[in-house]
Amino acid sequence: MLLVRPYIGAGLLGGSFVRNKLCTTKEALKPVRHAKSATFHAKLKVQLITIGKRSGKDAVFDPLVAEYTKRMSNVISISERSVKRESATALVAELSKREAVMLMDEHGPMPRDSIHFSEMIFAALERGGSRLSMIVGDADGLPLSVLEVQNSRVQKVSLSPLTFTHKMARLFIYEQLYRATEIRNNSKYHK
Repeated sequence: MLLVRPYIGAGLLGGSFVRNKLCTTKEALKPVRHAKSATFHAKLKVQLITIGKRSGKDAVFDPLVAEYTKRMSNVISISERSVKRESATALVAELSKREAVMLMDEHGPMPRDSIHFSEMIFAALERGGSRLSMIVGDADGLPLSVLEVQNSRVQKVSLSPLTFTHKMARLFIYEQLYRATEIRNNSKYHK
């Protein structure tokens, strides 16, 4: 016989949540305990938006991007899209009404390390209701009109003081997103 009983677990940023869980009668009689490590109760949605067209040369990192996407697929649903430079400002203004937006800009604050970047990612996901759009500019960077968008859900972030190609930045973002989920799960991936 299956019964429904409340399950208490850790929320996105360490807070607790309660959800119903189907279990056997024997399991239903066990005491409910607070989870010791963070668990994800809803799939997080991240969208990587690049300004400008992707060229055939960008495909060189696709196998690695696919591997990181597969590894974090149980936690993060990630999608990609490209937009024209002219439509980027309107897109950022629209997205920031319903989700958090990270502008990957060389002049933004730089995370101290991967743990700090993980905290920034999950704080943004919390602000955006489990939804985050990360925007990477083209060879000329992000348009000035995009950088001037004022909204509490829009945040500028710099990956590094070094200069990277956009295809490399894309790969680094995927790897750091995966690393952020592993840091949150206290796995051995991040040492």
